[in-house]
Amino acid sequence: MPVMTNNNLSAKGLCGVKRFLTSLFLGANIFTILLLWACCFSTFISTSEHPRLSLLGLVFPFFLLANLAFVLFWIIFKFRLTWIPLLGILVIWGYVQDYFPMHLHKSEKSEHALKIITYNVGGAKDNDMRNEIIEYCRNANADVLCFQENFFIFLDRPNVRSALDSLNYQMMKNGGLCILSKYPIVSDPIPINYPTRSNHSLACMIEYQGDTILVINNHLESTHLSPEEKTDIKEIIEDPNHKNVEEKGRLYGNKLSEAARFRGAQTDTICAMIDKYKNYSIIVCGDFNDTPISYTYQKINSLLNNAFRESGKGVGISYNQKGFYVRIDHLFHSKDWRSFDTRIDSHIQASDHYPLVSFIQKNTK
Repeated sequence: MPVMTNNNLSAKGLCGVKRFLTSLFLGANIFTILLLWACCFSTFISTSEHPRLSLLGLVFPFFLLANLAFVLFWIIFKFRLTWIPLLGILVIWGYVQDYFPMHLHKSEKSEHALKIITYNVGGAKDNDMRNEIIEYCRNANADVLCFQENFFIFLDRPNVRSALDSLNYQMMKNGGLCILSKYPIVSDPIPINYPTRSNHSLACMIEYQGDTILVINNHLESTHLSPEEKTDIKEIIEDPNHKNVEEKGRLYGNKLSEAARFRGAQTDTICAMIDKYKNYSIIVCGDFNDTPISYTYQKINSLLNNAFRESGKGVGISYNQKGFYVRIDHLFHSKDWRSFDTRIDSHIQASDHYPLVSFIQKNTK
């Protein structure tokens, strides 16, 4: 009968500890994969009916990073288990590309591509902001400009109108929304009616080289969080043990969910309009107040192509204030067009948003 030495007992105990730790980390990895998948699955469910599910999309990047960390962990400690987090990510790879597109090669656009800019100008609250925005528009020389939060009679100021007239823009505006086009606007405003507290959409037809394009400029439901509340949310995310975290978390969760409930109904209205005009070329852009991992983005993206997904790179942060760095400004186009060189232009600091710039051109047959 073999005699168990102290060394054998120690080795056996060490193996038991290793097996326990491997099982523990494997369970944690599987749990993060399920949470990552839940974030993606939530985008199929209308937030007008289940608004709290929208909160899952906000934590998508954290679970994605956790799974990437597990890839590195298994490579170092147990390589044969590396396939588990890799498979978890591969299953939802399309969502990863929505959130963080990777295009190694830049496609060449033709000289006839249509340059479009969508820009939430943040109210253009003072003269310095307005002058910077106008100078940006003058230098950008876009074919179509879609503004959101165009308050303080920004576009009616003499110096602004003079600058726009010199660029030969036609204008259609309604409240804080404006569509500027170097090509003829050939329709009256097309009504878009949906439930809202203060946001809205603006649509019209533009004639471009024999093609009639429906342009829909949107500013979907805002969260209505104050700067102080946004700072609170950032502190809660950074420190879950923050004072009054449960009470404040419930309050802000309710606010975010209520905004998502409105956006769900607004998204359904926009999608119904896209379906109604499906025989036309379509551009849908603006400040959607939703990330790529959301019901709003995914529902519209099921009908149209997203320009940033198609020809952008990286996260593409378009909102950049109070510790919130997200892409909530989007540009979609009908599938008879293709986008090129889509980017977030972070050189201008006049607003709490950056402009999204894209070139689109008709697909060649």
